[in-house]
Amino acid sequence: MSFVEQAGILALVEGLLAYSWSAEKDPVQVPFQTMTYEEAMRDYGVDKPDTRFCMKLMDLSPVFSSTQAEFLRSALSKPAGSVQAICVPSGAKLFSAKDLEELKRTARTLFGQVGFSDFSLNDFFLIIDQVFSSSSCVCVAAYE
Repeated sequence: MSFVEQAGILALVEGLLAYSWSAEKDPVQVPFQTMTYEEAMRDYGVDKPDTRFCMKLMDLSPVFSSTQAEFLRSALSKPAGSVQAICVPSGAKLFSAKDLEELKRTARTLFGQVGFSDFSLNDFFLIIDQVFSSSSCVCVAAYE
């Protein structure tokens, strides 16, 4: 295989797996899902994302561009600063208070995040009204 390119290797491996996959199992879907490094970092924040759960990062920077909250303004003022969120459907049922505290501690120690926040959708507009301007509240509602 002289002068082989990435597409050739991917096709070869996909074909081998599809051919050798057990008939009792669900068939292998080819071609395999791929994404660029840039897409992975933008959508998941890591270069080897676990795509089973559809938990992409959402960039909320435009929503909070004129906020009065200091920790958000500080994040947005940095060269590559942004405000991002992950939506966890039914997260209030899945995470205990201990789990959320561990996430906050991890965000602070590993990533230097000081503005980590968690809340359920029912509390969302109440918190937004208390912390941010009403124009931000309208924009956030549009993101849902």
